[in-house]
Amino acid sequence: MSRITEYSEDGELYKFTYRVAPHHMGDKVTAVPHALNASGADVAGEAYRYSVAEYCYNMLNKEDYQGAAYAKLRRLLVDILLYGDAAQNYVGYKTNALAGANLTAAQRAMGTDVTAQMSYQSVKDKLFATVNEADALASIELAALYLESAVNVQFKYVAENLSGLRVVATDDPEGMHVLGEYAADGNLIDNKGRYYVTFGNLNAGQMRKTIYATVMKGNKKVSNTYRYSIESYVASMRTDNGTNLDKLLDAMMRYGDSAADFAGTK
Repeated sequence: MSRITEYSEDGELYKFTYRVAPHHMGDKVTAVPHALNASGADVAGEAYRYSVAEYCYNMLNKEDYQGAAYAKLRRLLVDILLYGDAAQNYVGYKTNALAGANLTAAQRAMGTDVTAQMSYQSVKDKLFATVNEADALASIELAALYLESAVNVQFKYVAENLSGLRVVATDDPEGMHVLGEYAADGNLIDNKGRYYVTFGNLNAGQMRKTIYATVMKGNKKVSNTYRYSIESYVASMRTDNGTNLDKLLDAMMRYGDSAADFAGTK
């Protein structure tokens, strides 16, 4: 159960965001609004149940979205469902009830051609930029994709003293456009003694986007700058052997490319 308190306003509506792991696209999520009444008592609203797959099928079957003007949307919806399928097969979750099981042959054909070979480039560079040894209070050692949560990247680093340190992720090498900042947390540590932060400020259409991570203290860089992209992870992990991981990575990137095309950023 998750309790979500942050929201944005859209006219008279309040928008709460809940992230669904890719292998849970076929699972219904139950949302119940809560608010305090005039007496300060908690009051629950009516429960609402929905799933990512249900949304995709509803949109795919709407007559208003069958024309050529909505081809990119239909492609994205199909690719989302097939990404869900690949994720379920990869983690072994409800493989007898795949998210895309109810797609018709005609609908599948609306998605990205799954027989076309994908290509991936790597920009991974642990030492993209360095600092003077006297200024180095930390070192980012590793970046990797957190597969259970779609477009989350973990940056792992070592430091003798975490006081005042934070990891800053940007989408430019100069570090002027900040995408996310994460205070060093001694409770977040992996089994090899490295601290880590989980960067989740990319959307689905930014899987080929280059990001730069640096440990900062105040306004001063105190570590190497690590250059990375989700595409880099895919380039390093694919084996071309047709494994479930290969299928998951290809499906994920097809979904990402479709999202970028739909958003007009490709």
